[in-house]
Amino acid sequence: SLAIFILGALNAQNPIAGNQGFQIITEGNFTSAGSHHIHGPLAVGGNLVINTSATSEVNMDNVGTYVFPGDGTTTTGLLVAGSVTWTAGNMNVLSNKYIHIGNSAGSTSGDNGNNSNTQVYPSGTSYSNAKRITGSIDQTPNPAVFQSSSFDFASLFDDYRNNSFGLSNCTGNVQLLNSSGAAISGNNVSSAQPVKINSLINGINHLKLTTTSLNNITELKFEGSGIPSASKILVITVNLTANFTWNNSNMPGISNGQAPYILWNFFGSNTVNLTINTASLIYGTIFAPSMNLIKTGTGDIDGNIIAKTASLGLGEIHFYPFAAD
Repeated sequence: SLAIFILGALNAQNPIAGNQGFQIITEGNFTSAGSHHIHGPLAVGGNLVINTSATSEVNMDNVGTYVFPGDGTTTTGLLVAGSVTWTAGNMNVLSNKYIHIGNSAGSTSGDNGNNSNTQVYPSGTSYSNAKRITGSIDQTPNPAVFQSSSFDFASLFDDYRNNSFGLSNCTGNVQLLNSSGAAISGNNVSSAQPVKINSLINGINHLKLTTTSLNNITELKFEGSGIPSASKILVITVNLTANFTWNNSNMPGISNGQAPYILWNFFGSNTVNLTINTASLIYGTIFAPSMNLIKTGTGDIDGNIIAKTASLGLGEIHFYPFAAD
């Protein structure tokens, strides 16, 4: 089991438990800043900011488990605790999922009066306005788009921060090797170079890296008995003390089948910016409950995103949720 210290007690659980099937979840605002494709549902604890020159998409795959109270069996694709800030662009919520927004300030919703798919758009405008959220189902007049949610983002993120802290205190037990197969002392990657992992134990594997070491890794290769799996969970912890831009690199030797068993734990006692800015694919869940995640690069992510706030530009967020206890 994945052992994490929570309020002094040692518990075994999935550290992202409580997300109720949402692929991306933020405690505060979420900014749609580009034509991103999110394959699962999105939950926003603050406001949803639409600021994109293109169409972004949410819940592209028919996945998700959260049913808003009173909605029967239809799950929610977009849950926003706050309101929508309309700057530019539009968002589609796909797969016949419901949209729920807690605060109607500045927005209205409708189905064009003819049972078309429900849209949300700025107050004072009309259906098919350039700034809009378009659903893939008619939920007008019921279930109403604008309803307060009982989803407790604040308590959930208190748990997440405790989980992140607990994981950061676990002893490292993974050895990085250089391209020649020699052990890198203390996993201190002091210069830019490819590295590899060729051995993981059955159970939980903890790799602890500094930000310098992480950005000096030009390739993170997995081989031999070092392939993450349901029986070999890999948690990579990086302590952030200042704004950090992660120049993430390729991860050969694994594919999306291993993504549910990799957790990137970005821990810190203060809220700073974590910027992801390259074209390389990230396998695994980004667990950064104290951080402002800013994705500017074009690369895809196979996993969940959990962050204090998030801004997504380009790229696909494929639905490979973290699946380890």
